[in-house]
Amino acid sequence: APRILVTGGSNTHPVTNEQCSRAIELARLIVSFGVPSEKVVPIGAVSAGHTLGNVANLTGYLRLHPEIQRVGMLCPRFQMLRAMAMQYRDSYYQEHGIKLEWIEVERTLVQAGALSKLEVDTVYTTPAADICWQKEREGMQALLEGTYRTTRKST
Repeated sequence: APRILVTGGSNTHPVTNEQCSRAIELARLIVSFGVPSEKVVPIGAVSAGHTLGNVANLTGYLRLHPEIQRVGMLCPRFQMLRAMAMQYRDSYYQEHGIKLEWIEVERTLVQAGALSKLEVDTVYTTPAADICWQKEREGMQALLEGTYRTTRKST
């Protein structure tokens, strides 16, 4: 890939307890695996703490770089359908002929030999995975109903 665009909202950093951009932290991690830093572009904003914010960040970047006509979307299995629905609802991609290619993270890790299919399947049968699937179903339902919330509840 000529560029790796890294999205991600904000989280509390586990070491510093400060708000930080997941995009910046993920970009650092990608570079630490040997990807040249000039190819890695963090485009997430601290204020985009949700998938819809990531869609907006990507669309904004593509508006500034109209030469980009093909985008590979690397996404975890449990989040892919909702992310796809959000991307395809953004008419910018169709209007500008941008091709989106969806790549499942877990399948990629298995193909690369980083994880076995059994390890991935085991992760997806845990109680934590059940919670993720339930949240994704709720998020997809809300998206379809037009009630999708982009703010988090305070805990």
